[in-house]
Amino acid sequence: MPEGQDQEMSRDQEETPTDPGRRVGIWLSYVGGGLILLSAFAVSLDVITRRLFGATYLESFELTRYAFAIAVALGFSSAAMARSHIRIDVLYTMFPRALRLILDIVSILALIWLAAVLAWYAWDLALESFDRGSRSATGLRLPLAGPQMLWASGLTLFLFSCVWLLLRALVGLLRGQPREVERAVGIPGSYAVQSLEESQARADHRGERR
Repeated sequence: MPEGQDQEMSRDQEETPTDPGRRVGIWLSYVGGGLILLSAFAVSLDVITRRLFGATYLESFELTRYAFAIAVALGFSSAAMARSHIRIDVLYTMFPRALRLILDIVSILALIWLAAVLAWYAWDLALESFDRGSRSATGLRLPLAGPQMLWASGLTLFLFSCVWLLLRALVGLLRGQPREVERAVGIPGSYAVQSLEESQARADHRGERR
């Protein structure tokens, strides 16, 4: 592997445990994964009891829907912190660095708008369910406001995560540190390519001087 790319990948690996946003993202992924595992356990138990005793006891169909919605909302934040949301970079890597930085800022602004819309409507639904005292139409008769508020809280955390990334990017931009902007909101690997190009250019320059 070329030296410039290897060094850049090392920097990416080193930032993960030290950056607070990355740590939060890791823990959110653990929580979301734990909810999915609990859901799988509940469904499996209901399948077994239905087979053996002809009845289910956990109402897993209802509970897993709540758990999945909450896990997905938390996963949005985790993916944002890890820069794992999909972005099409067919032309992105061909643009000059300054234009790529602008596109990075635009992309996180678009993500903030999306997160704000999702959080707004989620809280609107949760508060409406709370005001009406709505309950699920199942044997559990659970108040819908409870899981809906947890779901809305996860989406709100997604919004805060995106705002945090934007602030990191703007600070890096104001300080004249484009690498920090890329680390906050850039496409993973894109600035490794940039580093490789810069290393190659420096090597060519040294060769010409010799």
